[in-house]
Amino acid sequence: MQFTWLIFLVLSNSGFYACLPVPEEFKSITQQDVSFAEKYLQQFYSMDGISPHRRKRYIGTFQSKIRKLQDFFGLNVTGSLNPETLALMKEPRCGVPDVENYEFYANRSKWTWNIITYRLLNYTNKLTAKQVNEAVEMSLKVWSDVTPLNFVKTDNEDADIMIKFASKDHGDFFPFDGPRGTLGHAYEPGEGIGGDIHLDEEEVWTMGYVKKGYDLFNVVAHELGHALGLGHSRNPNALMYPKYRFYQPKGFQLSHDDLKGIQTLYGPRTRQTVAVHVPEKCDPTLSFDAATTIGTGFLFFKNGYMWLRKPFEIGSMEGFLQSYFPKIQTNIDAAYEIPERTILYLFTGATYWSINTFTMEISSSSIYDFGFPSSVILIDAALYLQRNRTTLFFVGEEYWSYNEVLQVMETGYPKKIKDEFPGINNKVNATLEFEGFIHIFCGSLAYAYNYEEKVIVSTVKANAWLGCQN
Repeated sequence: MQFTWLIFLVLSNSGFYACLPVPEEFKSITQQDVSFAEKYLQQFYSMDGISPHRRKRYIGTFQSKIRKLQDFFGLNVTGSLNPETLALMKEPRCGVPDVENYEFYANRSKWTWNIITYRLLNYTNKLTAKQVNEAVEMSLKVWSDVTPLNFVKTDNEDADIMIKFASKDHGDFFPFDGPRGTLGHAYEPGEGIGGDIHLDEEEVWTMGYVKKGYDLFNVVAHELGHALGLGHSRNPNALMYPKYRFYQPKGFQLSHDDLKGIQTLYGPRTRQTVAVHVPEKCDPTLSFDAATTIGTGFLFFKNGYMWLRKPFEIGSMEGFLQSYFPKIQTNIDAAYEIPERTILYLFTGATYWSINTFTMEISSSSIYDFGFPSSVILIDAALYLQRNRTTLFFVGEEYWSYNEVLQVMETGYPKKIKDEFPGINNKVNATLEFEGFIHIFCGSLAYAYNYEEKVIVSTVKANAWLGCQN
């Protein structure tokens, strides 16, 4: 009888249904319920690509997917669409498909850098902007407290995680279904839409428990798990359980299941993990750690953050260094480019990185390859002079000259900076060459220097190079 009943469930023929003996407990199931169940299984259990006209195979697949769902949620595994299973399907939940267990997560996608930027593209009209920001910040803290990850809010269009409220069809081929049902969905880490979080604007979003609404913290915290690389857990007490559950934000702690999953991907947070912040580019005291030309633009570095600025253009691209160069996990001390070789050099401590700006291939080596003595442990600034194919390295109060053609350090160096660059009496933080002048950054000031006449021709604030006026 159960198999006969199953045939009814996958046939949209009311006359056929009327001829079947139907178990009493199933009489509340309608053809509309069957259609709903089919769509649910297609969305969350990969029941795609099988034509209903191939009845025997379709019935078998339907039954198999129902069993997987029942097993996942700890229901009695029957393979039939009974009222208990249908009721569970109609509960509000996350729009990401279900997976088996965290044991698979070791091979899932993950961010390869620990500074994750996020951007709120818009706000719901159910809450104030302040409430939304607070819910998102609390959600981020859930994951940053137990991993080395740091989350930084930005308005950059290249943010790793984009968060937006949307309704119905919103451009990603996974339309929302209106109130209840799917509350939100997210994408695993990756390029483009990877890591992005979408929330159904038609839901009643709340801060705290409300009988007819959904707490934004709980939903965003769950979707962030997906944005970091986690799938669903079958543990009803886990944050990554697919069904909506309300947890008090204050004092919230991840379940063992959640903790095991996220630390498998990123490891635990340690005392050495340092919080990071986006430097305020128009702070009048801003100084750069390093600067260089790159193609027709300029790169500026500060505390692991970088800006790419084009001459005579408004605005700049910006972001954390790790987002562009995941292999480089520390701040940049110095940088220079050799345009004719399409090579960019970045220095961090006694290590330098050479990056092919055409292929983006990257390799590292030691600064002692240039011929520095062991007393030099880091480079303060570097400057390539294309006219004579030499690179100047600024170290403390001295500078060195390296012949890029012969690849040897030139004799007679180091020399005193103040003797060869009159007027530059402070530590050199960064340098670059543009329009025939050497631009030397010392603290919050930038000097335009005529190298031939050895004279400073103008002085501006360092952040003027980022378009700031102060």
